[in-house]
Amino acid sequence: TLTGLWQWSALTNHDQDGDGLLASQDSNDNNWDRDGDGLSDAFEFELQASLGTNPDDFDSDDDGLSDGQEYRLGTTINDPDSDDDGLLDGEEFFHQEGTSFTGGGWMVTINSQDYWVFANPFSSDGDNDGLLDGSEASNGTSPRAYNDAPRLNLTTADFQASPTGAAGIFIAPGDAMSAQLSLVNTGPTAVSETLSLCLPTGLTGASVSASGDVVPTTQTNGSCYQWDFSSNNLATGQSFTANLTASGAANTNADNLVASLPYPVTGVTELMTTTLPIINDATSPDVFFSAPADGELIGGGVSYYVVGGGASDADSWVDNVKLTSTDGTQTASGTSPWAYTWALPADGYYTLSAQATDAVGNQSAAASVQVAVDNTPPTINLAINNGDAIPATDNGRIEITLNGSASDNLSGLTRVQASVNGRPWQTIWSDAANPLSANWSGTWTLSTAASSQGEHSVRVRAFDLAHNLSAIVERTFIVDVHAPTDEMTNRAYLSEPPSTPANQPLTLYGVANDGGRIPLPATPADLVGTLNSIADATIWLQPDSIAENDNGVTISWIGDFNGDRLADFAVGFPAAAAGAGKVVIVNGQAGDWAIPRLGDAESLADGRISFVGTAGAGLGSVITRAGDVNGDGLDDLLIGDPTNDRVFLIHGRTDDPGVDRLLDGPNGAQWSEIVVNTGASLGSLLSSAGDINGDGLADMLIGETSSSGSTVYLLLGQTNNLEALT
Repeated sequence: TLTGLWQWSALTNHDQDGDGLLASQDSNDNNWDRDGDGLSDAFEFELQASLGTNPDDFDSDDDGLSDGQEYRLGTTINDPDSDDDGLLDGEEFFHQEGTSFTGGGWMVTINSQDYWVFANPFSSDGDNDGLLDGSEASNGTSPRAYNDAPRLNLTTADFQASPTGAAGIFIAPGDAMSAQLSLVNTGPTAVSETLSLCLPTGLTGASVSASGDVVPTTQTNGSCYQWDFSSNNLATGQSFTANLTASGAANTNADNLVASLPYPVTGVTELMTTTLPIINDATSPDVFFSAPADGELIGGGVSYYVVGGGASDADSWVDNVKLTSTDGTQTASGTSPWAYTWALPADGYYTLSAQATDAVGNQSAAASVQVAVDNTPPTINLAINNGDAIPATDNGRIEITLNGSASDNLSGLTRVQASVNGRPWQTIWSDAANPLSANWSGTWTLSTAASSQGEHSVRVRAFDLAHNLSAIVERTFIVDVHAPTDEMTNRAYLSEPPSTPANQPLTLYGVANDGGRIPLPATPADLVGTLNSIADATIWLQPDSIAENDNGVTISWIGDFNGDRLADFAVGFPAAAAGAGKVVIVNGQAGDWAIPRLGDAESLADGRISFVGTAGAGLGSVITRAGDVNGDGLDDLLIGDPTNDRVFLIHGRTDDPGVDRLLDGPNGAQWSEIVVNTGASLGSLLSSAGDINGDGLADMLIGETSSSGSTVYLLLGQTNNLEALT
């Protein structure tokens, strides 16, 4: 219907790939691991500050190991050389790269015999001989056997370790740094070669001072400082020290300060090296919001909102994120992700801004979002007065027009809902344009005039776009479909007209009774002692013919099927209609039942609602109440058709769907056909399950049997038609 199309809304999946990262934060919401490193995008985003992961980079530190491999191995994800021994992590771990395997160690020759040795990626000098594993690899010596050699070290008081484990000297352009090079000859022979200290391009304005037992002249060669010990050897037990001071250059650079010395570790002169990472960070960090989104509407009665986002820095790390809001400028918790609990101000439009600062003081450009805060509920009124009387109409149905107005202060109205006689809420007005004020109306139809007699209640409420809910407005009114009776109290007037002189007053007396035409209710006998099934019966139900009960009769209360506030029930006759079977729905009524003690029976042939099965189906042997499955405020009915392995869900209706309706296949909004695709038997095991998931819709239990056993399906209530079981 056009109304159904207008009120239809789609469920939106905000995380298509199920990686835990919302689409608003995910550059590829169709791939849970967009960089293919084995770590989900949400995991990499949330642990970016603590682990150094990057959801857009397969190998964040370019060391030959993916971020997923490094996470499982325990190496530093954003440091290519976790132990600073001069070997990349990928060179120290034996791992697959494409279709081949690489890394893990190198070959050494001992007594003319070749051996494969493995390095330890968590220790820079596994054998504690003063030779870093990188030097051992260059020299072809074992990292697990002590080799006599001088001790060559680079140390600094400016050493820092990032939260992710990367370590070194982190400076900004213009920042001062210092380091000390020490050489202690613990080897068996004197040092007679040239010691070099080479500076990365990230340093400028360097100054070096040397001291020690032997102090050669300081020479320069490009970016390197050198000391030649060829003419004045550094003997065993002697030491040399060089102190370096410098400043960060203008441009970003991440490289090593490298000290190297040729020395005959195994009789053949090889190069000993030691390194100190220098990171000159001239790049500003990045910061962004993940919540709220720009233009987001916040409200619905909440007092606080957790503002959050992420931040990153390519060269050092994010030290803090500051958020500017109506609370002033405050430091957020965490950095990537970061969060701040914002105490919501009065309704209105506000701008939030965030700025990140990295470890060396670089600041990001401010990121900002504009949001609206709306915590004020809308107002609504209903143009019906308490106690209003509603008369019957010529067509025998009661149609009550509910109308009124509603208004909102900021976000705009979305819908108006009504609840009649305490039944579930139904939307009777909506507008996608979200006006600030609107006149609304809706029609409430009562099924029959007779059963509508009496007091009714209606409640209305309004929602705005921020999900604020108005105060509920409730009215009670009287539906009066029965005319009063009137009668003279002087019975003499009924037989002989009075004789009264002309122009003289005549006083008439009588009684008017507004309830005089109300049908008499049934008078059930108390359910105590021994009762006679005929003499004490409240109502007799009479089938069309005596043959209809040849295969028994099934009766089930089904709730309020037609929305008249009175309980209804269904009667099943499996033998009716020549074995096709029949189900008759008997609507509750306030009175006018046939009186058994007078010999009167309620004829089921006069019923206005009935269903028949296909030939030989024996419909009516399995019937049960379903509850309100589709949320229309009316109770529904389950009818099993085990002969054809199917179940029919008959939807409650305020009008009469007709007599002897054939149940064969689905029929739009009138009933749903539930079948099973496994070849199992279906239709004998049915039950209402109540509201299992708390969504306001009744749920159902449908059982099937097969050669492999029995299965019970829990079917959750839904507003659209149910499909086959699979």
